Amino acid sequence: MDVVADLEGYVAPLNQGVGLYNPVTPIRACDTRAGSNTLCSGNSLSPNNIVSINLSGNYGIPASGVSSVVLNVTATNTKSPGYFVCYPTGLQATTTSCVNFSTGETVANEVIVPIGANG
Repeated sequence: MDVVADLEGYVAPLNQGVGLYNPVTPIRACDTRAGSNTLCSGNSLSPNNIVSINLSGNYGIPASGVSSVVLNVTATNTKSPGYFVCYPTGLQATTTSCVNFSTGETVANEVIVPIGANG
């Protein structure tokens, strides 16, 4: 399958621990389909593969002071039923899916993902 991730914004913490949403001009940050010009182009996924996207300091996201990002993630070119999860690098993968799909489907979902150890 292929994954497409469009960045829509980020959350920066405030002094009281409450986050403030900061929208950005939507941009395609990841597209695993061959020929795309993104941070993860040409890396179609098989079961149990991982794609990491470093968004800190890219696409209008500050290099520090960001707690999470807002993405519209899409599964496409699906060859079999399945799901994928979105989680911060450096942490254990969650078992909660972000997108569930059947063979041949293209399915999208908006997610908020904490920033991981590598941005």
